[in-house]
Amino acid sequence: MVELQTRRASRVSSQLIKSDLIKRGLELANSVEAEIQRHPNRVSAGSGLVMPEPVVPQDASWAHVWVKRGLNKYKRGNYLGAVDNFRLAIDKQATLLDAHNGLGSALYKLKDYRKAALVYRQALKLSPNNAAISCNLASALHHLNYLDQAVQIYEQIIQSSPRFGTAFYGLGVSYSKQGKDEQSYLAFQRAIVLMPDHAASYYGLGLVQYRLGSIHEASEAFKEAMLIEPIYMVAYQKLMGAIQLSA
Repeated sequence: MVELQTRRASRVSSQLIKSDLIKRGLELANSVEAEIQRHPNRVSAGSGLVMPEPVVPQDASWAHVWVKRGLNKYKRGNYLGAVDNFRLAIDKQATLLDAHNGLGSALYKLKDYRKAALVYRQALKLSPNNAAISCNLASALHHLNYLDQAVQIYEQIIQSSPRFGTAFYGLGVSYSKQGKDEQSYLAFQRAIVLMPDHAASYYGLGLVQYRLGSIHEASEAFKEAMLIEPIYMVAYQKLMGAIQLSA
């Protein structure tokens, strides 16, 4: 009887520890996200958004000129202006893929994820197997909380483009939000193999390791993220503080 009670107490203790780690892990994620929002130009997008640079031919039409202008505004953070330019490009040439992708990405940056998803779907009608645009669509769906759809798209991208690291990163983020930490861990690991300088993948890996109770490994992952992108110093410092408090 004493042994049974001990086992039960041990299970309850383990559950409480895991619950506390998850809570603290979410607090870490929230504080880092808030810091990123305050300094949006100091860190690569943590959303898995892909914004490929379109090739502008030398005999560029007005449609391509509007795309180029839209990209310049996008890079400067003028997303409303970029939306206008990309729409003008589409008016000039309705089948111009870069204009659709640019429009979807500018709307995404404005947090109009529903419209962004619609535009990405339209772009995929022009190029059904485009991994970058599929990834963008999955990222928008993730923000709309259509996690199963996002995961399905990421998995399809990985099947057809197994070295497309951003898809593994996005998959890790979506799995993490679903609470599937083991699957998320594997996805982030693969993302890091394919994108060794992607700070957000190290941060995602560290967050999952922290929730799984691998504190030392989590601190190493946060440290790597911090060395690549200084903005993640916040996560590293908070983790070190949490470790000291629990010691």
